[in-house]
Amino acid sequence: MPQKHEDEDERIQNSTMTNPVAPGWVMSGVPTGIALFAACICLSRIGLYGFDLGLLELEQLIVDERFRSAAGSVENALCALAELGVYAMSIVLPHPSQFIFQVRKCAWTRTSGRVGRR
Repeated sequence: MPQKHEDEDERIQNSTMTNPVAPGWVMSGVPTGIALFAACICLSRIGLYGFDLGLLELEQLIVDERFRSAAGSVENALCALAELGVYAMSIVLPHPSQFIFQVRKCAWTRTSGRVGRR
C-alpha cells in the first residue's frame, strides 16, 4: 500500500514538472485555463474592494452624520430588492436559454442607477 502512494506522489510531481502551470505547492496539475480563470477572479476582487472602499468614503463625506444609518439602510433595502428580483426571474424563467433576460435586467438596473446623478 505505501508503494502506491509513493508512485502517485511521483506521478503528480512529474506532471507538474513537465507541464508547469503554477508552483507545485499552489496548484499541482491544474489545467492552464482553470489557473488563469482563478487568477483573474483574484485580481478582479482588488478592483471590487477598492470601489467599495471608495464608495463608503464618499458616503461618509457627503451624507450628514445624523442620516448615515438611514442612508445605509435604504441602500441595503434596494440591493435586497434587486436580489429578490433576480431570484423571482430565476423561478419565472428557469430555462438556460432564457438567461439573457436576467443579463438584460442586470444591465438595465446598472444603467438606471445613474438617473439621480446630475
